[in-house]
Amino acid sequence: MKHLGIFSISVFIISCGQTQPGATLPAVQPAENVATFTSFQWVKGNVFGQCTNCHRPPEASKGIDLTTYESTIASGTVVPGSPDSSRIYTSLVSGKMPMGAPRLSPEQIDGVRSWIAAGAKND
Repeated sequence: MKHLGIFSISVFIISCGQTQPGATLPAVQPAENVATFTSFQWVKGNVFGQCTNCHRPPEASKGIDLTTYESTIASGTVVPGSPDSSRIYTSLVSGKMPMGAPRLSPEQIDGVRSWIAAGAKND
């Protein structure tokens, strides 16, 4: 009797996940911020604004200029496709940066990670 009860429950659970022939499933909407997290413009506007207090010409701290895409890539702090190899990301995660300012939010740090992981493209 115990096995029959477990079998009945299993059949019920499995059948609940199936759709009727010809039935359509509702469309899944993408998250609103996914595209913007892989955008240099999102990173520049939501993260680098705080960084460029120090990392901008004419005296960019440690020679790192984060004011443009070109200067950000030229700084050598970003390894496209590899956040864990990118000094800018590891400095944010460790809390070393921004120096003398509040730590960035998890969303901001994840935005940098996502942008780098997606190839750190200029859009």
